[in-house]
Amino acid sequence: ITDPRSGEILEADIIWWHNVLDILNDWIMVQTGATREGANKAKLPDELVGDAMRFVACHEVGHSLGLRHNMMASSAIPTDSLRSASYMKKLNSTSTSIMDYARFNYVAQPGDGVTVFSPNIGPYDIMAIEYGYRWYGKDNPEEDYKLLQQFLSKYTDRLYHYSEAQDARDAVDPRSQNEDLGDDPIKSSLYGIANLKRIVPNIIKWTTTGDPGQTYNDASRLYLSVLSQWNLYMYHVMANVGGIYMNNVSVGDKIPSYEFVDKKRQKEALQFLIDEAFMNTDWLFEAEVGKYTYIIRNRGGGTVENAPSLMRNNALSYIIWDLMSDRRLIRMLENESVNKKNAFSVIEMMDMLHDAIFGVTERGGIPEVKVRALQKNFVDALLTAAAEHEGVKINKKLRDDSMLPMGFCHVCSHEQCMEGDKSARRELNFYSSHANRISDAISVKRGEIMRLRTLLKARQSTSDKATKYHYNDLIMRINTAMGLEY
Repeated sequence: ITDPRSGEILEADIIWWHNVLDILNDWIMVQTGATREGANKAKLPDELVGDAMRFVACHEVGHSLGLRHNMMASSAIPTDSLRSASYMKKLNSTSTSIMDYARFNYVAQPGDGVTVFSPNIGPYDIMAIEYGYRWYGKDNPEEDYKLLQQFLSKYTDRLYHYSEAQDARDAVDPRSQNEDLGDDPIKSSLYGIANLKRIVPNIIKWTTTGDPGQTYNDASRLYLSVLSQWNLYMYHVMANVGGIYMNNVSVGDKIPSYEFVDKKRQKEALQFLIDEAFMNTDWLFEAEVGKYTYIIRNRGGGTVENAPSLMRNNALSYIIWDLMSDRRLIRMLENESVNKKNAFSVIEMMDMLHDAIFGVTERGGIPEVKVRALQKNFVDALLTAAAEHEGVKINKKLRDDSMLPMGFCHVCSHEQCMEGDKSARRELNFYSSHANRISDAISVKRGEIMRLRTLLKARQSTSDKATKYHYNDLIMRINTAMGLEY
């Protein structure tokens, strides 16, 4: 509760939700079970759970004092430094701010000797509290303002950089994301995946309590947490594709406000997604644990047990859809317009995806059932965005609000906090219904659709019946969506 005249915080409450301990247990085991002493037990030590409760409570106290989320704080730490025992002991945190959604140190690997795994109050927090609460005793607001600016001028190092929360599925600045660690999302995610690969074979062992009659419900919950963590890594990397660094600058800083992620980094990010999301996921979705438990969801009328194959197909649907969203492609086209050949182009992106997903078809091979599902996912995403009605203005307003001049946390989810983030985040706008329709995004998607149609028709004579049906089905989908003759 604040005084609307001054902004003074009059009273604040922290609500500790009933399921927070379950969430903390999952985080501890999934993010540090492979590297942290005691983090792979069915009943976690009080020391680890208490430490987790401490950092969550501390984060919420930060909000009660007026601090906002600082999602850039974790990217101030070099990824490799998260594996350094001496560096982590000195910093004593996985982030430079407790107000980030930084979690436990999933980057550290077995044998690194790291003993610091948790977020703590960092240098940004100390600076921000002093900025907000130091009393200079000046009656003149202009003089007070000058003193505050002098104070801020001492804190230009990246340890003190700040950025608001972004949309988890369409983050623009890859440095400012929920749940991420380190300054290299690709390297951090690869380290995180390496640890998940150590955890998955041990899910049942680590969740077995020895109690008589124990079910596999605990194993199912841990398995779902692993899948969710893997999905986070995919999106941390995806933000680099079509990404733009948004710098908070003042006049005279000589730093651009907007910088496109360089071409090499964007290509590496896309290759990561091809390798880790589209091609090499059997370790996760065909693991031994899947023989004993699916992903169990409790409903009012009973339970639903979701097969790992369903989880894979759904996850890939979202990843492909979001990777090829018009908004991402329009940002890439903006980069092409500004940086020409130095930009990672939409055509280059589509060629890489085509070669990876339909490479077996190009070679005349027989795609297995998982590849056929991936190909359908890819075509479905293309058709949804580029179908017949999307290329023309039918009963659509030319003038919409976005053309006028402008005047995801599991724990910290209280209404005021989330609404505050929504109202204050920076949002770069290149989009409107009309601007989207006349961009090359739909042209490239339609070009890829027609390329696939030609390829599929050339491969219709395959001797494998399942593949033939699959190709015929894709051709029919394309013809129906695009209004084409067979």
